[in-house]
Amino acid sequence: MDPWPCVSYTSVEYRTEIEPASTTDEPVLAERRAAALSKTRYVTFKTKGVVSVYTGEPPEDIKGAVVAIYDHAGKVMACSPISTEKDHRLPASAATTFRPLKAEHWVKQSSAVSGMVWGQVLIFERMGKTLASTGQLLTWDLEEVDNECAKGPKADVANSCGIHVEDGSCSSLPTSGDMWDPEAVERNPWGCVAYTSLWTQRTPKAAGRSITA
Repeated sequence: MDPWPCVSYTSVEYRTEIEPASTTDEPVLAERRAAALSKTRYVTFKTKGVVSVYTGEPPEDIKGAVVAIYDHAGKVMACSPISTEKDHRLPASAATTFRPLKAEHWVKQSSAVSGMVWGQVLIFERMGKTLASTGQLLTWDLEEVDNECAKGPKADVANSCGIHVEDGSCSSLPTSGDMWDPEAVERNPWGCVAYTSLWTQRTPKAAGRSITA
């Protein structure tokens, strides 16, 4: 059984209301309001999360795979190759044991319902005594995800609001399949991994971080 349907995100709405400057305001106050208004130009849906997934896949098998972000309808909306580049934010003592794999170069899929996803997914190894207790710990901080996932994943739709590690390449999605070992674990663990989106306002700093397929 595909485990990824259990992974989803939920969105929360945050708004910042700024009134237009009045013609009777002091010049300095009017200038400050105009500057504030120019900095809150758009609303984006964001998601953050942490989840452990026992896939039976050792770290060496994850390298070369991809991370796929799904929308509320269960369609792939963005994909990124998994990079093995060193994360320089980690202390030198953690370089070997705790160095995560990373997905941050997102490709927008043709079925995407929102803007271009940007942000980062980090993948840490979880080595157990057996393959059944071996897997990955995922943390993510993403924007421009599906606003419909504010409701959480749709119960009867596979992959709804999912964040999955997939075998193959971005061009082979969605037929490549989730990364897990059916001989080590009884069912696909990715079905329970999903995100919920949060509505917040942002300045247009994300421009250029994603590319369109």
